[in-house]
Amino acid sequence: MKPILERVVCVWVVVVAHLASADPHHVLVLRSEGSIDDGLRTRIDTQVLKLAKSIPGVVEAADITFSDATAAAGCNWADASCKDQVLSTMGVDELVATSVMSLPSGDLRITVRRLPRGGAPQTASTTIPAGQPPDAKLNGDIAPMFGAVVAATKTPPPVPALKPPTTPVTTPSPTKPATTPVMTATVAPVKATTTTPPATGTGAISTGSPPPPETPPPVISPPPTPTPEVTAAPDNRIIAEPEPSSRRRWPIYGMAGGGGLVVLGVLLWAAADSVQGDINKAPTKTPADFRNLRDLENKADGYSGGGNLFFVTGVVLGGISGYMFWRDHRAGSSQRARIVPVVFENGAGITLSFGGGS
Repeated sequence: MKPILERVVCVWVVVVAHLASADPHHVLVLRSEGSIDDGLRTRIDTQVLKLAKSIPGVVEAADITFSDATAAAGCNWADASCKDQVLSTMGVDELVATSVMSLPSGDLRITVRRLPRGGAPQTASTTIPAGQPPDAKLNGDIAPMFGAVVAATKTPPPVPALKPPTTPVTTPSPTKPATTPVMTATVAPVKATTTTPPATGTGAISTGSPPPPETPPPVISPPPTPTPEVTAAPDNRIIAEPEPSSRRRWPIYGMAGGGGLVVLGVLLWAAADSVQGDINKAPTKTPADFRNLRDLENKADGYSGGGNLFFVTGVVLGGISGYMFWRDHRAGSSQRARIVPVVFENGAGITLSFGGGS
């Protein structure tokens, strides 16, 4: 009941406002009816009001629908006389009523009616496809009823394709190729000179290169002296064998540390075994005895867990360090080399031998 009273009050407010004015032609654009979204309803009402402003006179928007206006006038909108009763009640010369209906396909059917005083009603309808804005369809189908002229978007005429200018092609006349003079050169033959080796025992030497110098007799060197062993460096240079590098010290440190951790783990196991003996002898008569027993068990678990951790860590560290020490020692022994001087038939030299032996 309360919404009807509010609508009636709104109608009478509009009536009083319009009776106070003395406009020659007064048009009232009512709100659209139908179950649609409020945002879409507002957009449709705005576009209909814009088209209705093409009517000469004063065009205003109302906040009620045509059903609300007929309820305020107390008539049925299907009756022919109801139109004039609503116009008299509202105090205007013409009404614009809009109804929107949703179709099963999702499209919207919009119907706009002009209800003038003393004239026949006019009706125009349009269908808005689902998901498209209503402005374009309203401008095309509803605007002629209000005498509104909506400028259509003109499609620019197609631009004819420009043909490229034709340029006459002149074929050059064939010309004779230029003759290039060819120069010939005559190369005199070169005479080959043969050198005859000297005859054996005669001492006669033919014209040519001088005879090779005589080879001196071999010189016998004293026995070689022992030389210190050398080691081949990574860059293939022969250098004296250095002292053990710091790289070899780390595996030694690792083996020592691993052994220490193993010993520490054994000591913690011994401590856990000693605490286990105290647990076996502990009394279990009073609550204090049980608390003492629980503390001893926690202590034994701590010793045992620490022993396990240190022993396993020591074994792993010692094993890795021992393997690295063995690998470095083997690599170093395989790179040993010896340099020994040797006397040949026509001179002297040195020999280089590799191997792990001395």
